[in-house]
Amino acid sequence: MGHTKASATAVPWAWTKAEAEYYVGGNIGLATACSPLGAPYRKGGRNYYFTFSCVLVFRTGDEYSVKIRPKSATKYATLSTIRLRTGGTTPGGTAGSYFDTGSGHWISDNSDGSVITLEDGSTWLVNPTDRFDTAIWLVVDNITVLRGTYPGYGYRLVDTDDGTTANARFLGFG
Repeated sequence: MGHTKASATAVPWAWTKAEAEYYVGGNIGLATACSPLGAPYRKGGRNYYFTFSCVLVFRTGDEYSVKIRPKSATKYATLSTIRLRTGGTTPGGTAGSYFDTGSGHWISDNSDGSVITLEDGSTWLVNPTDRFDTAIWLVVDNITVLRGTYPGYGYRLVDTDDGTTANARFLGFG
């Protein structure tokens, strides 16, 4: 993986989205989805970012949101950490269930296909194997939310505009 440091005097370390996902958790087998924060720094036709917001999912079912800043080629500083879910439950202790399944939803935000937000404010972590399809889903695409059976991803999002589907985990309401 490439990395950049634009200038030794003024610009801090910057990573691509893929580098952030790899170094924050992907290199140790955690499901990780990172969204860049702020404008990109362009170099060699690639986008590099100075800050990321990442969702990490541990094998125990614990989920955390971390805000990070790269500080070297492979290391980062953690700016904040928020527990999203403990062992499959929300911090308040209730099941992380979504009750408005069915049609009538649409995408209000799509973070490179890794995290999808619907019009009702619900946020969804997309299974990494489905992100190739969800990366091209458009804001305002019509979505149907179904219960799913894929391990760790209890729902299935269906883009009824193009017929593609994705296994997803309900993260709560943002």
